[in-house]
Amino acid sequence: MLKPARHLILTAILFQAVWLLSAFYQNQYLWLTVPFCLIILIASPFKRDEAKLVPITSVCLLLTDVFLVCLDWIEIKSSAGFILPYWLWVIWVGFHLTIMPILSKLFASPKLAPVLFACGAAFNYWSGMKIGAITPNQPTILILAYYAVIWFLYALVLARQLKKVNQISHNTKNDDNR
Repeated sequence: MLKPARHLILTAILFQAVWLLSAFYQNQYLWLTVPFCLIILIASPFKRDEAKLVPITSVCLLLTDVFLVCLDWIEIKSSAGFILPYWLWVIWVGFHLTIMPILSKLFASPKLAPVLFACGAAFNYWSGMKIGAITPNQPTILILAYYAVIWFLYALVLARQLKKVNQISHNTKNDDNR
């Protein structure tokens, strides 16, 4: 098991590699990005908790992208006939694997986390537009505002989920110590 500081650094580096490789090269580097996500999960001290959160949260946020694609507000590069490309799924899974070790620290300040999520989401989507991974079909400010609102609301829901997961984990550890 990695020390907490090393785990945070490894997780941050691997997720940034997943995001950059996926955004710039789309499906070409799935052979590398998928194993990076698996390494993040295997190295995580939160495996059980992440396994509960990743499917639910990834699907929910993928639906926000599907919604804009279906409305023809955005086009996502290399979808190859699917609504969303594989590389975007990998980014979402990788992102959610960072929630417990890295992003849960943000939720120590429940008022700050939603604002940071909203700003971070808008910045990431803007970056995706600038490098050509996402093509806006509506005014960029409208699309970024949509994502900022969705991510703000998502952060509020996630804060509740993390609180529940932490309570369950805490109760399980107490039961194991008895």
